[in-house]
Amino acid sequence: KVGTILRESAQLPREAAVVDLGCGKGAASLVLAAELGYRVTGFDLFEPFLEDAASGARAAGVDHLCSFEVADIRDRAEDIDAFDVAIFAAVGAGLYGDYSDCIAAIRRWTRPNGYIVISDGFLKHLIPPGAKFPGYGKLSGNIHEAELLEAVRVEADPLKRDPRDFTLWKKAEPGRELKWPSPWGDGFPGWHIECSVMATKYLGESFDIHAGGADLIFPHHENEIAQSEGATGKTFVNLWMHNGFVRVDDEKMSKSLNNFFTVREVLKKHKPEEIRFFILASHYRSPLNYALANLDEARSALKGLYTSLRGISISDDVDEDYLTRFNEVMDDDFNTPKAVALLHELAHEINRIKDNEPAGAQEEKAKKLASTLKMLAGILGFLQDSPEEFLKRGVGTDKSGLSDDKIQLLLELREQARKDKDFAEADRIRDLLTSQGITLEDAAEGTIWQRS
Repeated sequence: KVGTILRESAQLPREAAVVDLGCGKGAASLVLAAELGYRVTGFDLFEPFLEDAASGARAAGVDHLCSFEVADIRDRAEDIDAFDVAIFAAVGAGLYGDYSDCIAAIRRWTRPNGYIVISDGFLKHLIPPGAKFPGYGKLSGNIHEAELLEAVRVEADPLKRDPRDFTLWKKAEPGRELKWPSPWGDGFPGWHIECSVMATKYLGESFDIHAGGADLIFPHHENEIAQSEGATGKTFVNLWMHNGFVRVDDEKMSKSLNNFFTVREVLKKHKPEEIRFFILASHYRSPLNYALANLDEARSALKGLYTSLRGISISDDVDEDYLTRFNEVMDDDFNTPKAVALLHELAHEINRIKDNEPAGAQEEKAKKLASTLKMLAGILGFLQDSPEEFLKRGVGTDKSGLSDDKIQLLLELREQARKDKDFAEADRIRDLLTSQGITLEDAAEGTIWQRS
């Protein structure tokens, strides 16, 4: 239970340190922690330097990997900003300039415990059965040797005496672009050591939450625990949050299937808030099925929530019962689907009050529930625009091609036609706007419009 873990954490007084956010749900956990009154430190490890990318850069005549690095981080930061997840500061590009931190950590962590062996430039982390670190497998449940042999990729290496062994430092083969000098020869750090070093450097030897994909539980996160706890003797992470896989139209997302989408491509068709809603409408541990129909449903659901707030002033007065229920479902393993259902329940009650109760009696009730809806939705990153702004704003290149000013002019012409009892002309203007993706609603306070 995320909230319970944070409230009872004894690691840092009133502080929650979060690492490897991974997806929108990981970022939302920072917001929840902040709402609980914790000072939050967020961390995400960018790994832009795959060897094939570096080799391609050289082949293309790029002399400085730093330019690749900075561009990659800048692009990722812009994508994050598009989702309005500006809740943790990006760490500078200088982190990726060298691996002296990894080298220093390997030397410091491995010297006292005798876990390592060096051969031909390779530095291996060895975990003999029943010795040194008996807790290996506690995260994934892969404890017995047969399970380990089945689960892990066993390298064709005589130094790998046990399926739990993994590499800390690898020798750079001839022609490799990414390499650094070390006491063991030119090479590069193993995948697992990078994460442990960066996490402990910025969050400490023990911290509260570590997020990531379910595919990283074993062996990656298991190995992070082994090398970190084996070196420090302290609990590495208090709470692990692993998100489910992303699927596209119920198929695995992969480049080979040509069903891979970038954030920027999706944002051409959908608002950032719609994508956030789509993601958080499912539990973070469940698979996430990307489909246009599902995103359209998210758009319709958000429109319904925003429409319920229309015409109601917002105050600081909130309904304590709904607040308690919201905290309970969020404490239940970050159960965002139930939290979203609670938002719909609030919107339904607001609409019921507006439709069925007398004007005088409904105002304060609707105002309190609307204020509650906006506050609770804000924790998840929803409903922070005014209803009018959201409903009138287009996505990407607006398919209607009509500016707000042109739409307003047509509405004025339609209103004049109605006053002149020229209903044929009024209907013609309505049909024109409808064909351009503009929906009209004639209300007592005037005609309200929104983009489809």
